Amino acid sequence: MNTTTIYCKNRLIYLCTLPKITTFNTLYKRAVYILPNGKTLTADLPASVQGSHFGTELRSFILNEYHTKRVTQPLIHNFLQDTGIVISQAQINNILNSKISDFEKEYNDILLTGLLYSYYLHVDDTGSIHSGKNGYCTVIGNEAFAWYKSTNSKSRVNFLELLSTPCGPCKYIFNNAASRYLKKYKIKLSRLNDLSFTTKADLIYYLEFYGIKGVNKFKRIEEAGLIGAIDTLKSVESLYIMSDNAKQFNLFNHMQCWVHMERNIKKYKPTNQTFIQEQNLVLDLFWDIFKNIKDYKNTGNIKNKELAEEKFKTLSLLSIQYEYLKDQVDFIVLNKKEFLMSLYDPVLPLHNNLCENDIRQYVMKRNISGETKSEDGKKARDIFLSIKTTCRKCGINFIDYLKNKLEKTNKFPSISSLVREAIKLHNIQSQISTC
Repeated sequence: MNTTTIYCKNRLIYLCTLPKITTFNTLYKRAVYILPNGKTLTADLPASVQGSHFGTELRSFILNEYHTKRVTQPLIHNFLQDTGIVISQAQINNILNSKISDFEKEYNDILLTGLLYSYYLHVDDTGSIHSGKNGYCTVIGNEAFAWYKSTNSKSRVNFLELLSTPCGPCKYIFNNAASRYLKKYKIKLSRLNDLSFTTKADLIYYLEFYGIKGVNKFKRIEEAGLIGAIDTLKSVESLYIMSDNAKQFNLFNHMQCWVHMERNIKKYKPTNQTFIQEQNLVLDLFWDIFKNIKDYKNTGNIKNKELAEEKFKTLSLLSIQYEYLKDQVDFIVLNKKEFLMSLYDPVLPLHNNLCENDIRQYVMKRNISGETKSEDGKKARDIFLSIKTTCRKCGINFIDYLKNKLEKTNKFPSISSLVREAIKLHNIQSQISTC
């Protein structure tokens, strides 16, 4: 956009010239050679226009309008028609949903890099609709990246399958991490030690062959195998998960979200005056603890840490008559370690608002565009939403990334490199703030 600056009665005025959208056709003259054997050899088109009748500027514009501004396909088509660009709705759909394999590797690299280099992960999910059927979209991320995946389930197995996506061909690995998980449920299966399976069918066949039965038992064994696979990439003992206390995410070193807990405390509005006073007292203590932990994270002042521990002890000793409120306080006390994890390691987050903002990106797109119809459409929504959100977190303009990718100029480093550097930078800033 061009700007012109003028002065008018001691006032500075900027006159902006809007970008001009024009149509043009490019004629490529390609050399043709006749080989000694009589066959002809034609020079290739530039890599940026291969496989499409439309240039990178138009394709980048369409992708950006749809995924960043959430403009629907019919509106994009109307706008392009009004500007004199001859393009059908089918072609727009092809630009949005075909050729996604060009972006799929970087999409998978986002999760791989995030899992390898992150100290902690935020997770959340929301409902989705695909071909008239209800499903779910899960987002995994932190300050450096966001990775979305739409599936038919929101179970613990589903979450572990998502985390194990970059783990390679062996999907179920029964190593020490798997054994520790099974031990929690008092399951001892020496036959599985050091074994690995590439598919769920192979695992089922093996268990049935040795007479290992039971739905719950198999579910735990399946979860253990997936955890073992994740452990080959990232030690699950050093992986922290922040969630809103959904059971499927309660794994590894789990952290409780303070903001979500406050919503639970305020969920019901009591009318009894005694209950109201109890609720206000709990909320005052709750936010005092939160504030002191936050101050300790930012300043490293040991006094804030002592105050947080003292007030938490006061909260645990309260005698509460309001039954619902008592259950919430008991939950906080029972999960003291998960609520105070940021107090013992100030780098860790206090709440899951970051991930809730990420999943809201999907919700807004779903509310505007509705359900996805094809598998390519569902995959494209996940891929471009992941890349768009990650680009923003890494300080890269999404439309510039699209142009670079479509033109194949390699102007920017790979998105995995951007995520890795963003994670390192965030870790350094977190360490400085806690010194």
